[in-house]
Amino acid sequence: TVLPLSVDPLDYPQVRAVLLDPSCSGSGTEVVRGDILLASTAEVTKSAEDAAAERLARLEGLVKFQEAALLHALSFPRVE
Repeated sequence: TVLPLSVDPLDYPQVRAVLLDPSCSGSGTEVVRGDILLASTAEVTKSAEDAAAERLARLEGLVKFQEAALLHALSFPRVE
């Protein structure tokens, strides 16, 4: 995974803290916002298995991004 901002940690040896706010899945807001009631035509025609597979693939991609972002943040030599 390539992060949008490429910063070499070795160029910043004095950095001791990194504020990391990775994107979230948004799954907790579906019900609150009512999005679950506004299914698109494509979603209506999908089988439950297809919809579950898509959600799983999206979640796996999110996990990979969050892991890459965290590992990059922790690669700064003095980060505590």
